[in-house]
Parts: sequence; C-alpha cells; structure tokens
Amino acid sequence: MTRSPRPVTINDADKARRWLFAMVLLGAAVRLYRLSRPIPLNGDEADVGVNILDRGYRDLLKPLENGQVAPPGFLWIERWMYESFGMSEQVMRLLPTIASIIALVLVARWTWSIATPMAAAIATGVLAVGNYPVFYAVELKPYAFDMLAAVALLIPASRYLVDRRSRWLIWLLALAPPAILFSYPSIFIIGGIEICLLVLAIGADWRARLLTFLIGFVAIICFGLILWKVANGQFHKTTSVMGPYWGAAFPPINPFRFIW
Repeated sequence: MTRSPRPVTINDADKARRWLFAMVLLGAAVRLYRLSRPIPLNGDEADVGVNILDRGYRDLLKPLENGQVAPPGFLWIERWMYESFGMSEQVMRLLPTIASIIALVLVARWTWSIATPMAAAIATGVLAVGNYPVFYAVELKPYAFDMLAAVALLIPASRYLVDRRSRWLIWLLALAPPAILFSYPSIFIIGGIEICLLVLAIGADWRARLLTFLIGFVAIICFGLILWKVANGQFHKTTSVMGPYWGAAFPPINPFRFIW
C-alpha cells in the first residue's frame, strides 16, 4: 500500500521560505566575493576584452578577432562600461555578475510559484553555490546573460501553462527581442516555448493564437537580423579556429550522420 505524501503545513512553508531567502543571499554573496578578488582575466576573457577596447559600437557588429563569438547587446554594454569606468577586472565583470544575481532571484521566485516550497529552496540552493553557475557568472563572457534570458523567458511561459492568461504571452512577446539581442542561445528557449504554444493554440481563443504567431514571427525576424548582420560573420570568422580546436566534440551537421 502506497503512503500518501504528508501535506505541506504553514510551518514547513515558512521554514522553506527562510531557506530560500538564505540561499539567494548566499549565492549573491559568493558571486560578489569572487568579483572582489583580484583574479586576472583568463584567455577567453582577454580575447573578448581586446575587441571591446579597440572598437566602437558599430565596429563591434563586425566579426570579432581572436576566435570570439558574442551577441551585440553584451558587447555594447561592456563597451559602455569601459568608456564610463575604465578597464579593470571588476568593472568588466560587474554586469555579468549583476545579471547572474538577478537570474538567481528570478529562479527563486519562479520555483516558488511552480514547485513545493522545499523543492524551490533546494533548486535555488543548487544554483546558488554550484561550481559552474558561480564560475561562469563572474566572467567577461555572455554566459550570465544566457542564464538570465532563459529564466526570464521560461517564467511567463510556465505561468501561461498554469493559468492560460494572455498577459504572459504579451510578456513573452516583449522579452523575445532583448533576449535575442543579449543571448544567442535564447533562440532555442524561444523555439521550445513556441512549439509548446503552437500545440496549445489548437484549443485556444483568437487572442492566444495571434500572440503565439507574433511571438514566433518577432523572434524569427529579430534573430534573422542579428544572424545576418552579426552572428553569421562571427561564425565564419571563427570557423578556422574553432573547428580544429573542438574537433569532433560536437555532433555532425549532417542529420543522418547525427542519427547514426
């Protein structure tokens, strides 16, 4: 005979809320402590930084040197930080650190709304002190913005799945362009969300169907423009470097070889 799970009491929820709050504070403290340390820029960070130092905003849309790939929004705000506050490890890593802390807060809020209280606290704790989430959050690279964009997109998407309110689709429509501007991988998040929304649109009203179409249309247009103006040139510029470097680490482009 299967035992039914014990219901969550008010005391359990209060305890989990305190743990959740503690995990957010711990995660923020760990990231800020790493930011405060005089750690020199590593090779990848320096290779990105050279492009930011030597180019203006328009030139940052051109293929980058040193085999680097980065979205234009990230390059622009880092250029602005350099012009405003000068070049130092802390200055150039500050905005990625802030983005990672905001993402941590959003994850805490998101998991609290869709999971049990203790599950939300545990999930937030894993992200707060995980080695890779902390290490790559405080770098002169766009990884922290990738995480922030993913969480910012998944929150309204999951909330729409719960209550079917069109306002969450409007949020998705508004968030798609800046997410793509600051994070190339966000197009995969938007694509997965759009596939789910298309399935739900079969039984939805006309407003939800229209918003679903607009989300996909706007995402394709925005990503197409960035691909045409920026990403495609970066890809071809880095192919000769990244190809031999990674070798066979990634699946083959040919889908039949990939399946095999």
